[in-house]
Amino acid sequence: MSEFQKTKLRSKLAGISDVDATDPESVRALSEKVTKAEEEIKGQELVRRIISELELKSFTNIRCLALGSPCRETNALYQLALLNIVVKRLSVKSVSMFDPVSTPLDIAYFDESGYSHEEADPSSPSSTLYYLPHADLHLTEQLLFEKHPVIMLSNNTITHTDRLLTATLHNQYPTLSLLRHILSKTTNQPCDDGFQAPKKKRRNKPTKFKPLQIDYTAVPTKITEAQMVSFKEFEEGPWLNAFTDISCHTITYE
Repeated sequence: MSEFQKTKLRSKLAGISDVDATDPESVRALSEKVTKAEEEIKGQELVRRIISELELKSFTNIRCLALGSPCRETNALYQLALLNIVVKRLSVKSVSMFDPVSTPLDIAYFDESGYSHEEADPSSPSSTLYYLPHADLHLTEQLLFEKHPVIMLSNNTITHTDRLLTATLHNQYPTLSLLRHILSKTTNQPCDDGFQAPKKKRRNKPTKFKPLQIDYTAVPTKITEAQMVSFKEFEEGPWLNAFTDISCHTITYE
């Protein structure tokens, strides 16, 4: 995938001496931080709800994209802790990771955990949970277009796109536009439909609004059904904003 955005990160978390180190002591220091984060969150209602929802799904692999750098970012540390909990609780067979901001220390930890770090996706989408804790709209659009993921644990699609009007979203991210359109029919979250006021014909008549007409049938990726489970009411916890708007999406294609 090519739509990863590199972000400026802090040098390192407290207790991490060198983000480029791969020696056993450095990996152990990061591992201890991840384990501590797991202990903090494993009993939280948010994690219990996520596990319960994922237990209803069928997948054997996890593909984690845009995690960030766990040895540099607190959010990424907690998001990695959640990944580890899911892997252990659901006995996931294979985990592959990719983020260009991953440091040598991050990758050494992944290796020790049995997680591969590779840009090419080795997974079959039909049997894979895509975990996208930091993914922006560009990356999510590309993933939907190229891979047709069936299960995504990611940002709430409706909330994540609500800053864009319907027409703008459709022009820039057509697959996300279609997904949001379908989800708006199956969730209780309203969408901005991009209402426009037509020109007034008579001054004494009130302005009427009508929605823009979007041709969703022209979107190349044919999504036919989609459901989304939001964990919004459980997202506050010791992890700060690591899990803001996290939601589980299930998508069916033509």
